[in-house]
Amino acid sequence: MKFADTITLLNLAAGILSLYAAARGEIILAASLIAAGMVFDFLDGRVARLMQQSHPLGRELDSLADIVTFGVAPGAVALAMNDSAVMLFATVIYGFAAAFRLARFNIERRKHFRGLPSPAAAALVLTATLLFPLTPWTRWATPLVFLCVAGLMAATFTVKKP
Repeated sequence: MKFADTITLLNLAAGILSLYAAARGEIILAASLIAAGMVFDFLDGRVARLMQQSHPLGRELDSLADIVTFGVAPGAVALAMNDSAVMLFATVIYGFAAAFRLARFNIERRKHFRGLPSPAAAALVLTATLLFPLTPWTRWATPLVFLCVAGLMAATFTVKKP
């Protein structure tokens, strides 16, 4: 296994631990672990290129880790705060969109992203989840943000790669 792949696995570990923390109701810890996953996701590709360790398995592993950390874990955090059927529906659609976006990225391999990248999407939905206090009005606002961000991930606009 290459060093860059180890960093990718740290992203995956952060996502899995975030799911565990969310299940225990430890919202800030769960969100912080997703943020840690973002750091690992940022580093793994750069390390792979710097050390000339880019390879197809590493790219696929990166997308699988991203599905957990940025596609599933944000929904678990939101559900820990707003356990409603509407929120569950929104998180499932968000997870579908993240999987679709990452699969599309894997087959296209362009010099730019199409649709909102999953780490940015996770940052948006986590911000909404943590900023909206649980009130009758915001019980609907957070699921709406998840659905809108899901649409942005599935969209075809282009975003320059960093």
